[in-house]
Amino acid sequence: MDSMAQKILVEHRRAAGDIIVLTGAIRDLVVSNPGRFEVYVNTSCGSLWKDNPHIAGLTFAATDGQKRLLATYGHYIRKANQEKLHFAQSFHRNLSDQLDVPCPVLKQHGDLHLDDWHKENPPITGRYWYVISGGKSDFPTKIWSSLYWQQTVDILRQYGIQFVQDGALHTGHMQPPLQNVLNTINRTNLRDMLWLIHHADGVICHVTAAMHMAAVLDTPCVVIAGGREHWWWEAYCNVAIEEQFGSDCEPIKIPHRFLHTQTLLDCCSDRGCWKNKVINNGSDSNDTYCKRPVKDDYGQDLPECLLMIKPEHVAEAVMSYYEDGTLPPIGKPKKLVLPTGKKIVAGTLSDKTPKKPGFVDLFAAPATFTRTDKVDDLEQIHQFEKERTGKDQENLVHNDIFDNPIIGGRVTICVLLYGEYYDLHRSCINAILSSVPANRMELRVAVNAPCVETKEYVRRLHAEGKIFKVYVNEENIKKYPAMRMMFHDKDNPIKDNYLIWFDDDTIADRDAQWFVKLCATINANHANNYRYYGSRTIWNFSASQIEWLKTRSWYRHRNLQMKNGLESPNGNKVIFAPGGFFAVEMDVVRRADVPDEEIGHNGGDYMVGAQLWQNGCDLKDWNRNKSFVHTSSVKRRGLTEIHTGQKGWKPGGVPA
Repeated sequence: MDSMAQKILVEHRRAAGDIIVLTGAIRDLVVSNPGRFEVYVNTSCGSLWKDNPHIAGLTFAATDGQKRLLATYGHYIRKANQEKLHFAQSFHRNLSDQLDVPCPVLKQHGDLHLDDWHKENPPITGRYWYVISGGKSDFPTKIWSSLYWQQTVDILRQYGIQFVQDGALHTGHMQPPLQNVLNTINRTNLRDMLWLIHHADGVICHVTAAMHMAAVLDTPCVVIAGGREHWWWEAYCNVAIEEQFGSDCEPIKIPHRFLHTQTLLDCCSDRGCWKNKVINNGSDSNDTYCKRPVKDDYGQDLPECLLMIKPEHVAEAVMSYYEDGTLPPIGKPKKLVLPTGKKIVAGTLSDKTPKKPGFVDLFAAPATFTRTDKVDDLEQIHQFEKERTGKDQENLVHNDIFDNPIIGGRVTICVLLYGEYYDLHRSCINAILSSVPANRMELRVAVNAPCVETKEYVRRLHAEGKIFKVYVNEENIKKYPAMRMMFHDKDNPIKDNYLIWFDDDTIADRDAQWFVKLCATINANHANNYRYYGSRTIWNFSASQIEWLKTRSWYRHRNLQMKNGLESPNGNKVIFAPGGFFAVEMDVVRRADVPDEEIGHNGGDYMVGAQLWQNGCDLKDWNRNKSFVHTSSVKRRGLTEIHTGQKGWKPGGVPA
């Protein structure tokens, strides 16, 4: 240590998770102020500081010339009600304020160390997931259903996954034992826990120390969070990381699947409730116990927000790490088939779809977390309500989603059919007709260079009243001129609030409830400025393309985006929905004059995204991994052109 360095003693005496977060603040304080401080710590869980190169040692009292600091974070929890603060930032800001020096977040996670022997020698033979199913008895609102824990283990064991169940049983802790797991409960200490997690395929836990360890060790982690704590306070992810933590902060290498239910209930509609107890025992005030207690099938008292998270949600999140390549397969795993019902998507209880997650940047923005007040497993809802009331509830459920000022009762669906692909065209149109109620859509179909069978097919459907209007182009006038023909039909203007676009190779056969769920998602996100829905994709503009878009009438001098979606003076990207399928509000289509009249065929989708972005419209990620509708269901056909604005391009497009 530098002999001129100021000696400081940092104290904190709370739980292990808090200490892990504090280790990161100490690391970043020392790294950001080289040679300035000689740091000693006096904390609970002293073994977490073992081999830490950023402290001078452990001590229990301040010595002469040593500045004593009490590290706290309570004030920042309250600030996080209004500001998207992460737990990591609290200790950083607290130390910075007390010492009047910079302490930026350089890494979002803590700073724990294992020696080489423990890194090289696993404690258990074979691959496993590490689980902690219990927790502190004074915070039962954090603890998930024991029944659901066992069901989760049973589901995942079918796919070759083994489990180690760990946790403490000293005073104030409870750990409901699970069957068919290796039980190490109350036989490990914090260093053993770190060792087990380092060698695990992943961790499943509540909001607890294990998730903080997993973040440090770059171990996959599924967190069953519910609605108690703000997701932005606890989740280890890469949401707008520069905006929240600053440009110096490293991204999380393996983002967590943080399964929360915020926005789904009135008690956690825009932030966590922070309640500790589930049931009022007579001594608790209204500020400490859950407002919506429920019981699982075994009679365990739980917050409703936790019971909304099902074993299938957790199993899906675990399997996603194998599906996206984060983890290598275990032998030849079976395909995980989940029942239709609520699904955890992008980190929250969301669109309720049988979705195969490809979670990259789980929290692209707060409004990534969607809600559908009335959409659950529709078959179960209808049957339950019919038995309870003797009435069929299907229309009631759907009407609540459609008949509101946002959707306005119905949408316009526009489809483009190209070429001599009659079987494909019939599959596309029939899937729409079979999944969207006729009274909830106005269907418009354009055909470019069609075969006889396709022309006869769409004309028959038009005669039957199933298609509102058919636009026949005997030659291939290209995609975006045909799109413009439908969007801006002066003789038959679109009167609906929203339109949905289909290419002919997009087949709506992945989820029979795709239309209901899309409309529900639109309702849930409208207040957050989302007017554009599709699978989130990024395009890097060339310099010539940027120059072209600056000449357009719809250009509003809005900076382009960075990879994380944020606007930046140096941005050269746009976040857009691929052109095979998207939904968009008609008001912004008119305002942005979508699609631009100079766009021909290739590259129009991201230019449409640029038009919408310039006119204040943000994209809501929907249909990731083709979960609702099957886009690009056949190999690419048709033209190949120079993209709009690139070198050699001319208005209307030219062949590449």
